[in-house]
Amino acid sequence: MDKFDLTIFSFLFSICLFGQTQLGQNISVPDTFFAVGNSVATSQEGSRVVVGGYGKSSYGFRVYDYINNDWTQLPSVNNTEYPNDVSAYSVSISSNGNRVAIGAVKNLINNDLGHFKVYDYDGTNWSQVGPTIYGETNDDLFGLVLELSASGMRLVVGAKF
Repeated sequence: MDKFDLTIFSFLFSICLFGQTQLGQNISVPDTFFAVGNSVATSQEGSRVVVGGYGKSSYGFRVYDYINNDWTQLPSVNNTEYPNDVSAYSVSISSNGNRVAIGAVKNLINNDLGHFKVYDYDGTNWSQVGPTIYGETNDDLFGLVLELSASGMRLVVGAKF
């Protein structure tokens, strides 16, 4: 089975020195996504990473914590409503890493209206916060880009018109 690897680096800055050090091992993701790593985001400290992907899997995104010098996957969420709905084309995470927003640019159930969902982590599981919000026009790519504020209380979502 094919797989995709993600590599995460820590960047060190000083007045005249720039360098990077890899954090933990590569994150190996089995080929259950069509485009894993299409979108990635980190919490403020960089100890939690959300990875977006879409296509073959019902798990549109995965979240990893940096624990004991390695990356550990948190519980997954069945995020898609239909296979190939481009369910996590864009991802964003709050600064504390406990809120994640997921943008989907297609949705076969709803005439290809894009949409977004927001999830909170309670230390054990991810649960959706509020309803799924859909775009207004077929193929407008609503959810193409999105960004949570640091607090996770505000969200900006973009579309192509």
